[in-house]
Amino acid sequence: MTINIPSTPIDPVVDVFNHWVRIHKDGRRGPKAILTPKRRKLIEKAIDLYGAETCKLAIDGCKLSPWHQGHNPSGKRYDSIELILRDAQHIEAFVDWVETSKGEWLYGEDESKEVNW
Repeated sequence: MTINIPSTPIDPVVDVFNHWVRIHKDGRRGPKAILTPKRRKLIEKAIDLYGAETCKLAIDGCKLSPWHQGHNPSGKRYDSIELILRDAQHIEAFVDWVETSKGEWLYGEDESKEVNW
């Protein structure tokens, strides 16, 4: 006999937020990341524009960017959910990192090139 247990639908906002936590926050020091109302609103807007899977790809793309992972003059990581999902330009640029897997759109041949994020 098979028992069918209805699955609880996953909130896509929570799914995207948890993906960001797993990719960018696991193992790092500092306060635990919290899904604040402001973050929820930002993620909802991004999901409305691109869908949850594309938002998760953008999060992955940020992880692939040396600049955003601290290989920059200040040594600071730029990997907040607020930056990654800020607007269409950021989402699309980070998805490009996944699709090209090299980030040529950012650095090209000159790795010293500055980008205005």
